[in-house]
Amino acid sequence: MIDLFRGKITLIDWAILGIIGVVVIGLFISAYIFLFIPQQNKISQLQSDIRDLQKKINDAKKTIENYDKLQNQAKKMDNLVTMFNERLPEKREVPKLMKQFESMGDSLGLKTQLTPLPTTVDASKEVIPYQVVAKGSFHQIVAFINLLEKDQRYLKISDLDIGPEKAGICEAKFVLSTFRFAEKEDIGTQQQKKL
Repeated sequence: MIDLFRGKITLIDWAILGIIGVVVIGLFISAYIFLFIPQQNKISQLQSDIRDLQKKINDAKKTIENYDKLQNQAKKMDNLVTMFNERLPEKREVPKLMKQFESMGDSLGLKTQLTPLPTTVDASKEVIPYQVVAKGSFHQIVAFINLLEKDQRYLKISDLDIGPEKAGICEAKFVLSTFRFAEKEDIGTQQQKKL
């Protein structure tokens, strides 16, 4: 190597220079693989996180801008749910409600009989059906059905069958169903009955 400083380059000098070059290139490659690439991956991940956060911030800004509108919609929904709940009977009210319907039929001059049918419960509601048999004139039966349909409670009339009129008397049969929101214990009881 001393010959190098005198202006004479030997084969050993070239070999040492080559080794130094290989070591420097190896260091650069190692630094690229072990330092630069992981840092690039971290930067890419951080940029992705920043984009996600910016999207969330924009969504939050839109929510803030629409807060009053959303608040009004929530109040309207609460009012609708309250009104809906008021129109659905509680479990203890159902027999009283059916007696009231029988009295309505009697006041029209009908002979009415309401017989409970098995209730059904699904994920959110309980259907409480009654088989109704009403005997009277056709007009009395129609008036009774109209009264039921105009009642403030949610009622459903299905499977309506009005027989022929004989001596001014018809017999009508139909299913009158009322509904209520199913509570967790009702759903559990119904599922146990199925097992």
